[in-house]
Amino acid sequence: YADAASAVLAIRAGAVELFRQALPKAAGRIRTGVIQALGVLKDAGSAKDLRKAAGDENRETRIAAIWGLATIGDVGSVGVVLKAADSEGIERKRATKACLMLAENLARKGHGKESRQIYSSLAETRTDETEKYVQDIARAKL
Repeated sequence: YADAASAVLAIRAGAVELFRQALPKAAGRIRTGVIQALGVLKDAGSAKDLRKAAGDENRETRIAAIWGLATIGDVGSVGVVLKAADSEGIERKRATKACLMLAENLARKGHGKESRQIYSSLAETRTDETEKYVQDIARAKL
């Protein structure tokens, strides 16, 4: 499957439609791969499905969905991505990176209010010494 997905991504023509069609039927690693592909393609039309996938029982699928939403720069996903960043362990770290990426993409698209919302949340919640660098970045961006 991974080789086929890579080929479709390289061709690009018709890729969004193929991955959108595959998503409802996909499971496990294939589902995660489809979600990653939609993020790579920055398919804003898949944002609703990615927000739903952000609550999946599979950690890797959740992380892929959050990353995809951040890559797309979906303004409707701020709450979902911030919620994911309140998780624990590696998921927290990866979702925090997604928060920073989403904030940057939103600012670039002219959604300053939502971008500041993300930075403010990170500045307030990243108080542990191991996450101080995130707090510093967020405060600098504000």
